[in-house]
Amino acid sequence: MLAYGIPILAILVVLPASQVSGLTGFLDAVKATFTVYGGHIASDGSATLTGAGLILGRIAAIVFIFALASAGTTWIMGSDRTEAVAADDGGGPRVLGRFSARFGTPVAMNLLSGLVATVLMIAAFQITGADSSRYFAAVLGLTISTTTISYLFIFPALVKLRYSRPDVERPYRVPGGVAGAWICSVVPTFWALLATVALIWPGFGVNWFGGGGNPNDNLAALSFSHQRLQYELTQIVPLAVIVGVGVVFYLLGGKTRRETAAEPVAPVYVPADHHETAP
Repeated sequence: MLAYGIPILAILVVLPASQVSGLTGFLDAVKATFTVYGGHIASDGSATLTGAGLILGRIAAIVFIFALASAGTTWIMGSDRTEAVAADDGGGPRVLGRFSARFGTPVAMNLLSGLVATVLMIAAFQITGADSSRYFAAVLGLTISTTTISYLFIFPALVKLRYSRPDVERPYRVPGGVAGAWICSVVPTFWALLATVALIWPGFGVNWFGGGGNPNDNLAALSFSHQRLQYELTQIVPLAVIVGVGVVFYLLGGKTRRETAAEPVAPVYVPADHHETAP
């Protein structure tokens, strides 16, 4: 919480409210901060770096690029390995569960994820007209929404397991009994649902409960002003494809699940004299 919260708080403190953005907010805050070493802030709030400030700004930009690359690489490595293990357990085609004997990496999933990422990148560029800002906004929204959608199933699982398997020993347990489990499940599920809807449909909730505003302002911040259909295509179509692939994978993994269920369990031999020591 602190690792995420402190940088966000720093951005909110440095930038004017009108310039706070999920797309460029971090680098805008860096630019505004580095003006103390060289540069100035215009009346509209935009920062221009010069001298030592410009040098530090460029260094920060390079480090930021490497940070994004390393985070993205770690993310895709973990996702590929998770899907490969799931496929090996019957959650997908068995071939996707193959691991390299030399490197220990999920080769088939690495190749497939690279192919899917390339196809989605080309499709997104075509929809956004190769505009890097619009492309980044669309991909970022899709990336975050796929995570929040998974939370819609993860958080309620706490309550389900508390009722269906209450006696299973776990590394940690939510305090407060059943009531605590419900609170810790319902509250984050609500916020995950709200975040999911707002990501897929920017401007959701504007003008509700007596508030004022224009839903198009949210689209304008994403460089999709008055282009609701175009933005929604960048979100809904990939999500539909992801769900479709998930269903197909589950069906293709049926044979693996049946084989696993049919495997006999070897009986455990317990010596009559339990004090006997094995040679």
